[in-house]
Amino acid sequence: MTIGKTRNDLIRYHVIALLLLAPPLAVSAQDPGSAMADSAFVNGKIYRVDSERTWAQAVAVRDGQFIAVGSDAEIESYIGPETVVTDLQGRMAMPGIQDLHIHPVAGALMELHECSFPPSATLPEIAARVQSCAADRPPGSWIRGGAFGTRLLGPDQNLHYSFLDAAAPEHPVMLSSSGGHSVWVNSRALKLAGIDKNTTDPENGYIARDEITGEPTGILQEAAGRLVSAGIPDYSPGQRVAAIGHFSRDLNSRGITSIKDASTSRTELAAYADAANQGVLSLRVATSLIWPTASMSREKRSALVRSRFKYRRTLVNPDFAKIFVDGSAGGRKAAYLEPYKSDDSQDTDYYGEFLVTPDRLDEYLVLLDSKGISVKMHCGGDAAVRAALDAIAAARRVNGDSGIPHEISHPNLVSPEDIPRFKLLNAVADLTPVVWYPHPVLRILAKNLGEERVLRMWQIRSIIDTGAIAVYGSDWPAIVPSTNPWRAMEAMITRRDPDIDDPRDEFVPEQSIDLAAAIEVFTRNGAYAMRQADVTGSIDVGKYADMIVLKDNLFDMAAEDIGDTEVLLTLLNGEVVHEQGTGK
Repeated sequence: MTIGKTRNDLIRYHVIALLLLAPPLAVSAQDPGSAMADSAFVNGKIYRVDSERTWAQAVAVRDGQFIAVGSDAEIESYIGPETVVTDLQGRMAMPGIQDLHIHPVAGALMELHECSFPPSATLPEIAARVQSCAADRPPGSWIRGGAFGTRLLGPDQNLHYSFLDAAAPEHPVMLSSSGGHSVWVNSRALKLAGIDKNTTDPENGYIARDEITGEPTGILQEAAGRLVSAGIPDYSPGQRVAAIGHFSRDLNSRGITSIKDASTSRTELAAYADAANQGVLSLRVATSLIWPTASMSREKRSALVRSRFKYRRTLVNPDFAKIFVDGSAGGRKAAYLEPYKSDDSQDTDYYGEFLVTPDRLDEYLVLLDSKGISVKMHCGGDAAVRAALDAIAAARRVNGDSGIPHEISHPNLVSPEDIPRFKLLNAVADLTPVVWYPHPVLRILAKNLGEERVLRMWQIRSIIDTGAIAVYGSDWPAIVPSTNPWRAMEAMITRRDPDIDDPRDEFVPEQSIDLAAAIEVFTRNGAYAMRQADVTGSIDVGKYADMIVLKDNLFDMAAEDIGDTEVLLTLLNGEVVHEQGTGK
C-alpha cells in the first residue's frame, strides 16, 4: 500500500490497490458542525449490516467512532487538513467479525510452546511428532500438546499409554483431544499424577480402564484430565501476555475485532488485564469465567463473582461465565433425550451424563443472572439443551426479564419443541459452522446416535426463522485447524466442506442460510451476545470504528470461494491493527 496526496496536498491519502469498482447506495450522513474527522474512508462499497442491510460509500471517524456514514459528497465536509483519508477504490468494507466461542490463550500457547499437530493427524504422524518434540527437550521434562482427532477415541482405535511410551520413553506426555474433553497420557504422566487402578473417578470425570485388569489405559475424560494437568508447571504471566499478543495479531489479520473467550480461568483473566495495560491486546474481549460446578460455599461463589471487577478494562469485559452442562457427544458423555446406540447398533438405556444437575443449573442461572452475568452453557446433547433452556426460564421467572442474553453452546441437536424457546427466552444459539458438512465428527456421531438423529443436527435455519439470535463461534483450537472465520461462513451457506468442490458433498442443505443472514450472524448478532450492540456490530454513527476492508466483494463471489477471503485492512477504534503486506 502507498501514500498519496490530494489536489491541494493538505489531505493525505492512504491508498489501497484497486480491483473491483461499483456504484454504492448513498446513505444520509450526520451534520458535520465543527467536528473534523481524524480519518475518512471514501470511494468504497461499505456494507453497514444495519437493520435495513444498506450500503454506504464513505465514512468519517473521530475519536475512534463513526461520526458520519454516507456518500463521498456527504463525507467531504468532515475532511480537514489533518484528516487521513483512505481511498478504498471500490473495495468492500464491513463491520469486524465477532467470534463468540474461542479458546485463544490455550491455542496460542499451544502454537508457541507445545507439541502441536492438526486433528487430522494419523497415529503414525502423532508418534513422529511426539518423537521430534522429545528430541528437543531434556529427559524428564513434560511434553504437552495436541490436538488429536476425536475419531481416535473410537473403540476400534484402543488408544493406550504404551503408544506414547514408545514415542517418548523418557518424558511424561499429555496430549489433548480436538474437542478439549479428553486427554491422552503415557505411563510416566499417570505415575506422576498418582493414577492407578485404585484411583476413583473424580467428580465429573472418567478414567478409562482395561476391562480385564482395571488398569488405566491413558485416556482421561472431562475433569479426570485435571488430575494430570494440575501437576504440570504453569506458564508464566509474561508467556500468557505474549500469547495474547500473538493471537490478537492473527485474529486481526482474519478480520476479527471482538471475541468471547469461551472458558476463562482467573489466571487468564488477569493476563487479559495485563495485556490490555501493556497495549498488546487489539481485540474486544468478553471473558467467560469458568463457573465451579463442584462443591463450593455460597460465600466463595459470591467472592468469585465480585473478583471479576478488578480485571475490567476498556477492551476486557468480565461480565460472563461458562458452565459445562454435559460432556462431548463424541466421547458418549453428552446428555440426550433418547439413548445412545451400542456398538452393535442396538438401543441401550444409556442417555449420557449431566455434569451439573438440572436443579443445580437452575440455581446457578438465577444467581448469575441476578448479578448481571451472561452465562454460556456447553450443551452437547438435546437433553442438556432442554435443561439449559429450563434454567434460563427459571432465571426469567425469579429475576424478571433482565434483558441479559444467555448462550447455549454447540446445540448440535435440539428437540423440535425446544427450538421456539430460544426466541421466547432470549437464548442465544452459539453455533460452530465448521462441522456443518461431512466431517469426521459427524461419522462419530452417527455411530453413537444413529443416522436419523445426525440428519436433524445443526438446524440453524430453523432457529433463525423463529427470530432467535444465532452467533458464530470457531471453538479454536478445538476441531478447527485455524482461526479463519471465512471458511466457517462458507460452510454455513453451502453446508459443504470448503476443501471439497463437490455439490453432492453437503449436509442437510435445507438448513443453509444466505450470505446476508450469515454476515449478520458473524457481526451484529455477535455484538448482541457480547452485550455491545450499542457500540459495535454495524457501521452506524456513534459506534466504534471497528471495520474491515476485503480484497473482494463477498456479494460478487461464488459461495464456494468465500473461505478464501483476504482481509486487507482491519480497524479497531479507528486505528489500524492489521494492514496486509506491512507485517502489522
